[in-house]
Amino acid sequence: MTPANIAIYAAVIVFVVARRMAGNPVGPTRKLFALPVILAVIGWGDAAQGLHKPVSLTLTVAGCAISVVLGLARGRADRISARDGTPWVQWTWLSLGLFAANLAAKLTLDAAGVAAGQTFKAAGHSLLLTLACTLLGEAAVIWYRSGGAGQLTSGRPGHSSQLDS
Repeated sequence: MTPANIAIYAAVIVFVVARRMAGNPVGPTRKLFALPVILAVIGWGDAAQGLHKPVSLTLTVAGCAISVVLGLARGRADRISARDGTPWVQWTWLSLGLFAANLAAKLTLDAAGVAAGQTFKAAGHSLLLTLACTLLGEAAVIWYRSGGAGQLTSGRPGHSSQLDS
């Protein structure tokens, strides 16, 4: 992992956290899933470089599974409200704690990988993929809670009883 990669990863994480704590409109489905899908594509390309040993593959899959579960939990912890008739999402302190837990789980898995013979470089290759998985899990719950699922059944945008009071 190069210093440039570390700087890019740190910038993406700071951007995501700052934006989520400030809150923003949920927006259309394509906007909600755009960043997680883009990060997943880039992250998969990066992670594939480090999957040369079974331990790397196992830890990457485990990390992605943990990230999706924590993302789903964070989606439930997020505050969703309506502002001017538009669904609005904002992280709570619990959301931030779950995000920090996800980073801690990633670092723990990386440490386990290094202890099992994986290199530090290989361990770091799955960071963006892990971030993408947690954001995809969160986006799925936000999409459901903010009325995205209601659009499929009612045909009306934003039709949902899932918004927080």
